[in-house]
Amino acid sequence: MTFEECERRLGLLLRDQPQGTTAEFADYAIAFWTGNKLVYCFLREDGSGEIDEAFNPAAYLWEDLEPDFAAWVRAPHYHVRSVVIEWRTHQMPGSIGA
Repeated sequence: MTFEECERRLGLLLRDQPQGTTAEFADYAIAFWTGNKLVYCFLREDGSGEIDEAFNPAAYLWEDLEPDFAAWVRAPHYHVRSVVIEWRTHQMPGSIGA
């Protein structure tokens, strides 16, 4: 699966979810729909599950990310995060979704 195929599928699935829904595609990263674009974020390394910072998947080797994305597409699982709901009403922090 190419990055473009995966991103298109991820976007289509997230657009149909309630506000604040994140795609939990890896234990280290998530994605969510802002209403007009996908935002990818790393999770904190301390195991808290809190969002650390946004990242651009195009800046990484797709071969490293593809297995996690492909597994998620085969069996999507979501999580609603109140912080993402708040960001839809207020401004996201500069390090998120820039």
